[in-house]
Amino acid sequence: MSAKPERQFDRVDRIRSFVLRTGRTTTAQQRAIDELGPQFCIPLQDQKLDLNKAFNGSTNPKILEIGFGMGRRLPQ
Repeated sequence: MSAKPERQFDRVDRIRSFVLRTGRTTTAQQRAIDELGPQFCIPLQDQKLDLNKAFNGSTNPKILEIGFGMGRRLPQ
């Protein structure tokens, strides 16, 4: 007997709706962005990003994760 094959989309039926999530930044989150952003955020640039330069010359491997958010920081 063979094992029951896994269904790729077993959890699809649990999705109820998609909603636009706005205005959910808490006061503490905004304070962290304001205070720590200059240290940890890389401003949007119209040029290729040099990751070694962005991380003070570090040549260690890096993982770049890009969050989508609401796209407010993207040029129109």
